Amino acid sequence: VQRRIDGGKFADTSYMGTYDLMAKNGTFWAPTLSYFYKIYNENWEEFQRKINPFIVGRAQLVGESIERNFRLAHEAGVPIYVGTDAGGSLPHGLVAQEMVELTKAGLTSAEGVSAATWGAREWLGRPGLVEGEDADLVVYASDPLADVSVVAAPIGVVLRGRVVV
Repeated sequence: VQRRIDGGKFADTSYMGTYDLMAKNGTFWAPTLSYFYKIYNENWEEFQRKINPFIVGRAQLVGESIERNFRLAHEAGVPIYVGTDAGGSLPHGLVAQEMVELTKAGLTSAEGVSAATWGAREWLGRPGLVEGEDADLVVYASDPLADVSVVAAPIGVVLRGRVVV
């Protein structure tokens, strides 16, 4: 599917087959939904004023197709992990929001937690726990596997065996 953007240029908005290829090759994807939703849903007017019209056009195409493409990637079996693009135009600390956005888009809460924890370790080439490594613990008021949104409000943190929060 070709769509006109930015005064006549075309962009391919059909990713059919791409996600199957990604899954087949074990390509990991960190879709950074929180980054995009922050711009598209909260700062769109400012974004349009400050950013090159071509980039605005591309962002609009992404906005119109992001949920469909996320679903297609997930259904194809593409490994999805948490990423936020923090440090550029967004602050650090958006991991919890990214987990929530991933579950809104179609992951289960358990998949959202895994995308930021065990799955992310796998992505970095460090699956599982290793004897002798430090392990940190985060405590929540309720089960994040039932409702991933609780990850935004931990009630306790143990870092290298010391209670820090």
